[in-house]
Amino acid sequence: MRYRTGNIWIVCVIGLAVGCVVSPEADKDRGLYLEREDLEEYGIELTGETAERSSRRVVFVDGSYVLEYLLQGINDDGEKISIDIAARYERTAAQAMAEFMSMREQWLAVNGGEDGPIQLAENFYHFGDESFFAFIVSPAGPLGNLFVCRLGCQVYSIVISGAFCDDPCIWDEMVGPKLRFWSIYQPIPGRDNPSAPREKNAPPKQQPPLPGTVLV
Repeated sequence: MRYRTGNIWIVCVIGLAVGCVVSPEADKDRGLYLEREDLEEYGIELTGETAERSSRRVVFVDGSYVLEYLLQGINDDGEKISIDIAARYERTAAQAMAEFMSMREQWLAVNGGEDGPIQLAENFYHFGDESFFAFIVSPAGPLGNLFVCRLGCQVYSIVISGAFCDDPCIWDEMVGPKLRFWSIYQPIPGRDNPSAPREKNAPPKQQPPLPGTVLV
């Protein structure tokens, strides 16, 4: 992982359905998230007095739900680091496909042109049925990473700001275990979708990481 001075702030507004139920995380939900301890293995240390962690579960009236997580703080050099993760569980694969495409289009719409802050790296890393990876950049270089993937009825997204990874092997070492746990984890028993294109708890069909495209 590398640092880049400065941050880029990109705001995505997601409307919550009327009648949703919000609850605290369960202990096992932590397997989905990059925690402070995970980051420290890659030289990213947040000062104790500045680090803030929040997470929650949101269940919607149609039975779909999302697990949301945010970690942010300041490192020893005074740079702001943030990790934003969402694990979405839709009712059908078609709904998950629509969610995945909507997220991709929303992020690319931020660009406003080829020289925008979201630079796709199509062959950097793949997971699940479909995925996309991007660098968040500025004129000074990369500022962060963006990754979204879909597996059956599930969609997982992670946004890292203030630090970035430009090595697909390190990305798989750091994020891969979270994705593999997500691929078999059903946070709310009884809400597993029978229309998912795989058996419950069956190993996912994972594509290995491809050679990376590094932006400098």
